[in-house]
Formats: sequence, structure tokens, C-alpha cells
Amino acid sequence: MQAKKTALWVVMGSTALLAGCASTPATKDVLAAPEAHLAKFAPAALKPEIQAKLPKGADAQFRKIEVDVQVAETNNDERPARDAVTATYRFVNAGGGLVQSYDEFRNNGVPFRLNYRLSYRGLLALKAQTVFHGRPNADMAFEVKVIKRMDPVTPLNAGATFQFESTDNHEVGTMPAVEIKRVCTVGAAAPASQLHPALQGQSHEIACDNHGTNGSVVSKSTFAYLTQYGFAIPVTFANSSSRSSLKVTAVRIQ
Repeated sequence: MQAKKTALWVVMGSTALLAGCASTPATKDVLAAPEAHLAKFAPAALKPEIQAKLPKGADAQFRKIEVDVQVAETNNDERPARDAVTATYRFVNAGGGLVQSYDEFRNNGVPFRLNYRLSYRGLLALKAQTVFHGRPNADMAFEVKVIKRMDPVTPLNAGATFQFESTDNHEVGTMPAVEIKRVCTVGAAAPASQLHPALQGQSHEIACDNHGTNGSVVSKSTFAYLTQYGFAIPVTFANSSSRSSLKVTAVRIQ
């Protein structure tokens, strides 16, 4: 079960979070106003030294986009891990290539988890938090403490690579730091309408190898980078025990 939860979380570009504690917000308060909690993941939450190292580039070209997906999960024995998981991803343009988002996951139509993030173009979480409906408190927020390398995503040339390296920890730094490394390769362009008819412009597949603290690849993830809007949405995730994929079923653009 833990591998399944981790798969759905890492596909959005962060590490799994540890259980919440008394200093984190009460789950009932977050659920009462889930969009209001997104304010804690604004660019102002980043330390100045982190903001200074973010790649410069054109802003994302949207105000808010909601994407409904059907989630398919499979274990190594090819049995479906869960066959009735759906999710709604809500992306908000935060300026400067930064994107605020929160995702609601449901199983059999029943919500069970929220994921909050501030990310660089949807590809790398700079600050993130998970809220499980069945726990009294949210997990402690996780954030980038040191940026070691952060290549710009654009221009998107097929075959080009870019790399992210950072040191991450909980907000209060109570746990051992986690070294993050992601190496990504840009694929050929295709019409974004292939993902969903409501999406305009081109889509580039971005395939990423996610490295563990010992340098080896521990998981792989792919994203669809939407050139019309300037950010990426997750498509697949795979590790040694399971894989998951997302199928877009509805898109609402503001």
C-alpha cells in the first residue's frame, strides 16, 4: 500500500512526506477550505536565496486550469493496484514560471488525499504538503533548502536534456536532508489536443530519471509539457514495485 501512495505522489515531482504532527494544520480545517490553504504555497513562501536561483523565462500563459484524470495503477504481478482512482488537478499561475497546485484524489468516488505544491513549471516541487483525509493533521510541509543545479526548461528542442539537483527537508528541518536529482529528456512535439481536445498548442513529452541518494535511478516519470500554457502535467510514474499512468478526462481553462 505504501508503494501505491508513493507512486501517485512522486509523479508530481517530490518525495513522499512523513506523517504530520501537532504543529501542522488540522485536516478538518484544510478540508473546510481547501483552496484557501493554497495561499501557503505562494512564491513568497520561498527563501530569497531559492528565488534567486530559479531560471528566468516567460511566465506561464494561463490563470487557472483544472484537469480531471483517471488513474491506472499496476503492481509488478500485473494486477491492478486500485481500479477506481480518479483525481482533479488544479493549477494556478503564480508568475515567473512558478505554479501553485493542489490535487484531490478519490477512490470509488470517495476523496482520500490532497497534495499541495509550489512547483517550477509543474516539473519540480519547491514546497509541498500532503493531507490525508483519515489523519487528524496534515503531513509536515517539505521544501527545497538548497538549489545545486536548476536548468531552464525552455527552449524545448527534441533530444535536449536538463537537470535539477537540490537538498530538501521539512520546513523546520527536523529530519535528515534528502538529496534530489532529476535528469530529463525532451521528446518530439505533438498536438496537445491528443491529451484532450480542450488543450491548445503543442505538447512535448518530458521523460525524467529520478535518482536516489546513492546516485542510482530509483524511479522514472514522464510529463506532458504544454507549450501554449508554459507548464507540465504528469503522465506516468514507475518504480521497482509499481507503475501508474494518468488519462485526462476533462479540462477547464480560465
